[in-house]
Amino acid sequence: MRSRVTSLIAGSCVAAAILLSPTATANAATGVDMRLACQMTNGAGWVEQLTYPSQGAYGWRCWVPPFGAVKKGVNVQLYCSGVYGLNAYNSGGAYSWYCA
Repeated sequence: MRSRVTSLIAGSCVAAAILLSPTATANAATGVDMRLACQMTNGAGWVEQLTYPSQGAYGWRCWVPPFGAVKKGVNVQLYCSGVYGLNAYNSGGAYSWYCA
């Protein structure tokens, strides 16, 4: 019985370590977390939306659900400098933003 309890405790510790480890959502090399960029630009509660896909990288707008009547721009430079201390760049496509 004691070894079973020890195994359960060890398994729980491993699971907690996995859950508490940093996630690989976005980094300077993989791209920009547009939701965080919206929140840094406009405040808590704002979310991202590719409102104008034909505008590529500049087609993103931020809004507050569930209403979303007001849409505001997103400052990707603010995100890159605030999170990584870097500048924002894109190659034209909507999902091409990165920090370098």
